[in-house]
Amino acid sequence: YLGGSAGPLEGPLPDPKSRLDLLRDYGRATRAIAERNYPLAIELFAKLAADYPAMIDAWENLGLAYHQLGRQEEALAAYQKAMQLSGGTAHIEIGLGRLLLDLGRGEEARLHAELALATSPAAAHRLLGEIALADKDYDAAEREARAAFEAGDAPIGPLVLRARVLAERGRLDEALALTDQAVADLEKAKSE
Repeated sequence: YLGGSAGPLEGPLPDPKSRLDLLRDYGRATRAIAERNYPLAIELFAKLAADYPAMIDAWENLGLAYHQLGRQEEALAAYQKAMQLSGGTAHIEIGLGRLLLDLGRGEEARLHAELALATSPAAAHRLLGEIALADKDYDAAEREARAAFEAGDAPIGPLVLRARVLAERGRLDEALALTDQAVADLEKAKSE
């Protein structure tokens, strides 16, 4: 960051070594999420959230881990805390929206997706497509899948969403073709 004038620092600077435990624990917790070891992630992120209650990432990832384990009420509380601390960043809006959709609260999920449109349009459109699919509004789901792709989403997500729409409409051959395309795209992405 360049610019601004915070003025001279007063008092001693914090010892960077005092933050090594934080960095180590955060690294272990994010690795647990990446490895889908959600029980360990919950343990580590809960400790981080308790030790550093203003740490937005701890609350958000705690919400994600609880959500993945089906512990929806705990996930909701963690996401709401992350929202309160962040003032509403798009990726938290999306995570909370996905949880609300899973809880059958589609209208609330839609509000969070719409709030994320300005800064995270691809993810927001994909979530709006999933909400439309849940509402059996297949035309809107397909429009949102296309909008997600046009907004820069990786092609796999919109392809899978469109395949789900086609399957719901009984157009199984077309759904299978899109699914095959998504698998081929995923394999290609892995090899690059």
